[in-house]
Amino acid sequence: MKPRTDITPARLYLLLNREFTLRQSRRCPACVVPMPFRVDRLEPDAANWEVLFPADCGGECAAILQELVAEHQEAYELVPPTEDEDR
Repeated sequence: MKPRTDITPARLYLLLNREFTLRQSRRCPACVVPMPFRVDRLEPDAANWEVLFPADCGGECAAILQELVAEHQEAYELVPPTEDEDR
């Protein structure tokens, strides 16, 4: 497994939201990307973050979001926000 890139919650949210919007075939007014949050690892190779998935709208959104989270959990390590982001 290759090392994960450090990223803050706000930057990860922006990436997830942008990718979610790009992958949707049409905009869903009911679905939003939730803010990622840090969790303790259950296994050494597990991601250190997750999201709470919103209710399923019945369309493609749940599958897209699950796919995005899985892809980004392999690529990114959640780290605390920097002082620059707080401004």
